[in-house]
Amino acid sequence: MERRENNLCNVKKPRLLLIGPLQGVSGHKAFICYVLKSSLAQKYNMQVLDTYPPFISKQYSFLRVLLSLKFFLALILKLLSFRPQLVHTTTASYGSFWEKTVMNLISKLFGCRTLVSIAEGRFASFYKESNNFVNMCIRLALWINDVIIVLSPYWQALFCDTVLYSKTKVVENGVNENLFYRKFSFKKVISKVQILYVGFISPNKGLFTLLDAMKEIILNNKNVSLILVGDEDSSFYGMKERITSAYAQELGNIAKFVGRKLKGDVIKYFSEADIFVLPSYFEGMPFSILEAMAAGLPVISTRVGSIPEIVEEGTNGFLVDPGDHKALASKMSLLISDRPLRLRLGTNNILKIKQRYTIDIMVGKLDKIYQELLDKRR
Repeated sequence: MERRENNLCNVKKPRLLLIGPLQGVSGHKAFICYVLKSSLAQKYNMQVLDTYPPFISKQYSFLRVLLSLKFFLALILKLLSFRPQLVHTTTASYGSFWEKTVMNLISKLFGCRTLVSIAEGRFASFYKESNNFVNMCIRLALWINDVIIVLSPYWQALFCDTVLYSKTKVVENGVNENLFYRKFSFKKVISKVQILYVGFISPNKGLFTLLDAMKEIILNNKNVSLILVGDEDSSFYGMKERITSAYAQELGNIAKFVGRKLKGDVIKYFSEADIFVLPSYFEGMPFSILEAMAAGLPVISTRVGSIPEIVEEGTNGFLVDPGDHKALASKMSLLISDRPLRLRLGTNNILKIKQRYTIDIMVGKLDKIYQELLDKRR
């Protein structure tokens, strides 16, 4: 009886299909997981089409085409069985963008309202550096959607001179601040300063820059440790071994790779850390930075994507140029030697998260957009 009542309740709710990865450690996955666990789950009948791609070597690129065809077929079956009113896709750039464009077109053919979230740091270069024909195709691919969701005004400005601007809506990423603040409240004071990195094990994340900075730091201070949490990027398999062998002599006892971890374990690492560092070459609005802020950690990152909009120099963290390991080492050394500064910047981060970047704020904006699209269907 209870199951029947739940089914009847779901029938009355608006049907929302989310398209994106449910595996790996990407921001796309984090976004979908946060939405599924949010208050939106009570208001919408939601299902997910998982588009996580397994590693495929470039020499077998034809298999990637077959995988895309598999996703297209899975989407058609989902549209026929679930019959969603709204389809919300998270997209990256290059091949992923065109794959998701086809999925949005298929959803349109089934009469769905479509939303696309641009949530990858390389999209700006993908858009700006394409030739005129490809650039026109990108704009057309975005234009077919009812709403284009971007992470900040930085991304919205990409389309300021096009008809796409009126379709863009800013929805900043948000996190469950209670998970992290509770851990930070009981953080113990220890003598060794612990630096934390959370993200893909990839050169795009600036790991060589970070490790070169650590080599500079330990020349004067060996009372530090570096924890690296995350899985290898599917485009750079073998990167962990390359990094380990290259830095084993200098950093063998300082830097520790712990691999991919469950959310509860990641929260534990945040609670035990003193400084969070993400020296990426490109980013959207990283969930890892927002989670570090929620945990009360000072943040050192780079001037890319939306990061300068969430990390203010000297207020809640520091910014350096991508690839500048000496500047990174200087900012890290400053925080390593000044615990009161770390605590002040970390406290500012907790306040900033509560004011602007909570999960409730994020889903509130999404709900408003969903409702506007549903009203247009009536």
